[in-house]
Amino acid sequence: MTASSACVTERLGSMGCKILHRRSIAMAVAALLALVALLAPGQGRAQDGAALAATQALFTARDVAVDVTADNALKARDQALLEAQAKGLAQVLRDLTPADQQSRLPQVSAQEAQNYVLSLQVKDEKRSSVRYIASLDIMYNPPAVRALLRQNGITFSETPLTPVLVLPLWQPQAGGSAVLWEDPNPWRETWQRRPAAGLVPVTTPLGDLGDLQAISAEEAAAKRADAVRRILGRYEMTEGVIAHALQVNPDTLQIDLTRVRLAGEPGQAAVTVTRRPDEAPEAFLARAADEVTARLRDDWRAQAAAVPASQAPSQVTVLVPTGSLNTWLTVRERLSQVPLVRGVDIQALSRQQAQILLGYVGDTNQLALTLAQYGLELSDLGGGIWQIELRQGAAAPAPAQVPAAGSSVVAPAPAPAPVVVQ
Repeated sequence: MTASSACVTERLGSMGCKILHRRSIAMAVAALLALVALLAPGQGRAQDGAALAATQALFTARDVAVDVTADNALKARDQALLEAQAKGLAQVLRDLTPADQQSRLPQVSAQEAQNYVLSLQVKDEKRSSVRYIASLDIMYNPPAVRALLRQNGITFSETPLTPVLVLPLWQPQAGGSAVLWEDPNPWRETWQRRPAAGLVPVTTPLGDLGDLQAISAEEAAAKRADAVRRILGRYEMTEGVIAHALQVNPDTLQIDLTRVRLAGEPGQAAVTVTRRPDEAPEAFLARAADEVTARLRDDWRAQAAAVPASQAPSQVTVLVPTGSLNTWLTVRERLSQVPLVRGVDIQALSRQQAQILLGYVGDTNQLALTLAQYGLELSDLGGGIWQIELRQGAAAPAPAQVPAAGSSVVAPAPAPAPVVVQ
């Protein structure tokens, strides 16, 4: 945390410092649980630490931007922080709520929003005698937010989407060439400004030489799944989306989405966004990115709902060849993303392999197909013992620095009719 990050609201005062301190303790405890899980068998400690981290991420609004001018710097800061807490809460509520219920979300005032805040951190700030500009990360109280949604009769989901690598392909006019890495690409710039956390954690590639070699604009326009998988390997991710935005005219954007996992056929979807009167071009593109994210989120919810929650999970003993701590951490992280998996209990851990008790729903064929989409290979060793290992090509991705923060297997859904957003 920077010097400007500590206890920035007058309202929180010394209590705010205590809250931030408690959050730091909670995060340290989560890290300790994860470490103990690596060193001791059983007890489900790895799941506890992962669950805590996942909950924190879902109830945290990141990169909340504010820009307020007032009579003096103190008033501008206080007003900006109040505005940020309400803005961040609205973002968290949208992330948790299905699209068909978002019109019913409560409008929480800036004063009320303070009651839901656990902690806030100022990541960057600029100020003058009358103006305050900042970007904040704000964590909200999960039980309080859940209660707010239930009080308004709104169903919600806390299942995070698998992290998604978005490839923003921009085509400024029909019949023209599409650009991915070249400038100008306002669509890529829009995605690079978006927060990376939330129910749909998104990342955009850096655009370095390795990225250019992994996939070209022509390959992205041709929906080449093999090229998408190459760049997924660079970022050690399991799912990517080519977001091909065609500017049909100044007021209409047609976005074709191609979703690619490490195995299986790509899925297709389409979103059409219409510009509102007096909407600035930058705001129009930002809203279009919001609609794409909402589409990914709703598709994920539909897929997660297809997994029978009431089905009693089966359990099987699985050996995981490790070879290195990094390999084991990668396998464990990918298992946490698989919707059919219902539990990973560590029974034994050595330098050569991990032995886990894997809980899952469905049958082993479904499990194998699902694991393959996440770069994992399931094989039967006989005697009731199975093995899971990183698939060839997924174990040693080429190095790439993932950008800093700026969540079932089901077959890819058939392409739906375009959704027109007014």
